[in-house]
Amino acid sequence: MHKPQATLPPLRRLRVITYRVTLDVPLQLVIKVSDLLRKRRKELGTRNGTRALTCYQQAVFILAWFRDRPGLSRLGQGFGISQATAYRYEDEGVEVLRALAPTLHDTLEKVAEQGLPYLILDGTLIASDRCADKKTSKKGTEIDKWYSGKAHHHAGLVQALTGPSGIPLWVSAALPGSTHDITAARQLVLPEARPYLKKVPILADSGYATSPYIGPLSGLSFNSGFDGSVGSGFASDPAKLAASTLARALRGAGIGIPPGIALGTAPPLATQIADVESPPLTAIVTKFEIPPTAMISRPGTRRFAHKNQAAKA
Repeated sequence: MHKPQATLPPLRRLRVITYRVTLDVPLQLVIKVSDLLRKRRKELGTRNGTRALTCYQQAVFILAWFRDRPGLSRLGQGFGISQATAYRYEDEGVEVLRALAPTLHDTLEKVAEQGLPYLILDGTLIASDRCADKKTSKKGTEIDKWYSGKAHHHAGLVQALTGPSGIPLWVSAALPGSTHDITAARQLVLPEARPYLKKVPILADSGYATSPYIGPLSGLSFNSGFDGSVGSGFASDPAKLAASTLARALRGAGIGIPPGIALGTAPPLATQIADVESPPLTAIVTKFEIPPTAMISRPGTRRFAHKNQAAKA
């Protein structure tokens, strides 16, 4: 005798729940973007009432994407537009905003006129979808061009120049995520920036220390940042330079220091014997004679400790 099989309840259609969110941006910004979109539509000859969203609604849509970076498909559903329209509206918004961005030449001209003591160059990775572009690595293997080994995901690399206050003044176009910072700087920044470096030094971190135009600022307190008393390149390892200089000074004072200098975190039982902090950027830039084509890195604090007569930085 067969037991009757249990019948499954009929499948119900998944219900989508909508909710309201607050876009915390100034109203003036929404109006500004809306005006830019209105001018854009006028240039294209778009007739009134033929778009799914008004200029104001599209401005809110674009700023919501910039603010929270949700999925465009889901964000578009909230505005009642298809995925294809959402991507098209997002691209259009980026284009009208990018048209207002200053060029690198204009930025450097304005900075030179304002007399800023220095600029800060830094690169950042912007996460992206996977791209099909390929390239050959140094090892001869084929890799994803937009995959960043540093971030372990696909991304685009952009370079940015900021003022002493940290406010971005210029942002470059995106390069594949596999690009190194110094390669991006040589391609996007250095050719235009070289004539201005005598008036406005550009500070950069150790990721740019592989170039003869870039070196560590923390080394300036010891030997103007050069590898030797006479040379054309900056020291590539400021921490080791600082530790070696301190070790030589201690040996000169009769303190026994082993020949090797260890870099890294000091052991728990180590005793701190010195705290060396570089001066403010403006003081260093003014005090030391920096080559006109030199880019230097940010200052920092170097701590030294010893254990069993061993100096560590």
